[in-house]
Amino acid sequence: AYFNEFVQRLHNGEIMSPDSIHFNDSLRFETPTGRLVYGGGGIMPDVFVSRLSENDLSFFNLVSNRGHIYTFAFNLVDRQRNDLLAYQDASGFINNFSISNAVYNDFLRFAEEQGTQLPGRVSKESEEMIKNHLKAYIGRNLFGAEAFYPVLHRKDRVFIKAKEAIHDADLMALKPMP
Repeated sequence: AYFNEFVQRLHNGEIMSPDSIHFNDSLRFETPTGRLVYGGGGIMPDVFVSRLSENDLSFFNLVSNRGHIYTFAFNLVDRQRNDLLAYQDASGFINNFSISNAVYNDFLRFAEEQGTQLPGRVSKESEEMIKNHLKAYIGRNLFGAEAFYPVLHRKDRVFIKAKEAIHDADLMALKPMP
């Protein structure tokens, strides 16, 4: 039932746009602090982050779900570990390493060799996510979580919005009350 509800919400556009979400007024409730909340349908977040369309991320999802990104990154580090350790630590890696077009093209060849049919055109969003995840997995293999999560978070739209919301809330807390 939960999965079917999610699919229905996806078809209704509720995952893509907050304007598509409708609440039943009979389930309206006011908290002791005066905040309006609604029952039914789960929790509506204070900050809505729309999901990218399947078209935008279809190739990324495909190669990620097939384990190609992880495997390619693991193999690359295995072959080039001594050269990559020149970055010395997670910070040096995060700030100075990037996935070159040559490495990205090697990844595409690898995915094809693994039986994945390449699309005629890879969306910009898929390419960016693939490069970001390749860097994150390379970093994790070299320097652990200290390099993995900061790289992933740079492209994680939900994490970025949450960080902005916390920052904005902190700024609001610093303002003197009238």
